[in-house]
Amino acid sequence: MFKQIALVVMVAIMMIGANAVLAKAAQGGRNGRGIDRDPPRSSRLDKQTRQALVDSLDDERYTEAFYNAVMKKFEESPPFSNIARAEARHAEAIEALMTKYGVDVPENTWLDRKITVPKTWTEACSKAIEAENENIAMYEKFLQFVQQDDIRGVMEQLKSCSEDRHLPAFERSSQNGRGRGPGNGTCPGCGRGPGGGRGNGFRGGRN
Repeated sequence: MFKQIALVVMVAIMMIGANAVLAKAAQGGRNGRGIDRDPPRSSRLDKQTRQALVDSLDDERYTEAFYNAVMKKFEESPPFSNIARAEARHAEAIEALMTKYGVDVPENTWLDRKITVPKTWTEACSKAIEAENENIAMYEKFLQFVQQDDIRGVMEQLKSCSEDRHLPAFERSSQNGRGRGPGNGTCPGCGRGPGGGRGNGFRGGRN
């Protein structure tokens, strides 16, 4: 009888200890000591912020495609050549953020779309000025609600590139002619971020 009681007590102690281990594991999170019960990275961003990343990527891809189309029609020269490369880096920075937070990176639909290029170089510069102003306004809008420091940092950097370098370069080129005037819009290091299609983006429909 005594052995049976001792066995029951031992089993009870073992069950209590097992429950304590499971409870501790459930609280372990991502520190490697227990079960990872944290939500996926994508759920850490609200829907509005996830869409902001998608729209930002689409916008950067559009401007790169437009500037490349301008160079095909005229010739590869500043400021379009330098800023097109900058836009590619901007897109890469946004893609890195999307990957970090588990947001699906859509296909670049601008690679296969026909983009209308103005008839003259000056008109192309004017359209580029419009695009850069829209880019600045877009990031100003997103920075009103984005909370994550890393996302804010990249968006602030890209906004600064458009505002302080790209826009002035296109304005000078519009006034002085092709490839003339001081500065070419280059922004060294801009868009370096952490290691669907069109239709509902910030720009809406573009052709």
